[in-house]
Order: sequence, then structure tokens, then C-alpha cells
Amino acid sequence: DVYAGYGFDINESFSLSFGGTGYFYTGDFDDTYLEANIGAAYEFISLDVAVGQYDNFDGPTLDYTYYALTAEAENGLYATVAGFAQDFQGEYLELGYGTSVAEIDLGIALILCDEINSSNLGILNADDEVVLFTIGKSFDL
Repeated sequence: DVYAGYGFDINESFSLSFGGTGYFYTGDFDDTYLEANIGAAYEFISLDVAVGQYDNFDGPTLDYTYYALTAEAENGLYATVAGFAQDFQGEYLELGYGTSVAEIDLGIALILCDEINSSNLGILNADDEVVLFTIGKSFDL
């Protein structure tokens, strides 16, 4: 994957970001996705939008727009309403919590899907419910 972006603060409450993302897969796992990204945040609410194209192996190139509206509390709780438009369609709700313990990032999220419609997406189907646990560690190189 290749990511590039730039974010900046307008004032203490409002920030903007923009960039691009490329997902490049090998073999038959998946094909290439290219995205232009833009984001805006006001205090505890953020909006992220990605407009992209999916190469789709030997099929026609598919266009998609991904959007996510997130509200975050200072205690680590968050809620996201997100979805896809154009050739990928559907929405989901994600409710989660994240914290750090001994410099290790821990998270848990409940994801509730509503009609994610694309045989190419293949991650979640209509009416799926997923509990996701994450663990991570950041470091400087």
C-alpha cells in the first residue's frame, strides 16, 4: 500500500486533510484500488471521503465513493456511520472503544452492516455483525 497526505489546522477547532492512497495486491487475492482522499474535522466530529477506482481483474473498472462520519469522546469511545456509493453500495455502523496500556494500543469495535452490495467487496454481507479486536504498537524508525 502507498499513502500520501497532508493535514493542517485552520484553528483550534477545525482541521482539513487531503491525500491519495493506492492498494496494490499480488496474485489473485485482490486487484488494485486508487483513491483520492479528503477529510475535515470540527472538534469531536470528523468526515472522511475517498473517491476511487477498482481495477476489477478482467472485468470493467468500478468506481466508488467511501464516506465516514465519526464522533469521538475523550474517553476513547467512538461511533462511525459509513458507507459506499456508486458501483459499491451499502452502509454500516461501527461502535468502538480504544485505549493504550503500557504503550500498546488496544481496541474493540462492533460493526453492524446494512446491505453492503458488491460481490467484489467480499468483506461483510448484508445484516452481518462483527466484533473486531485490535492490538498495535507504534515506533519510530
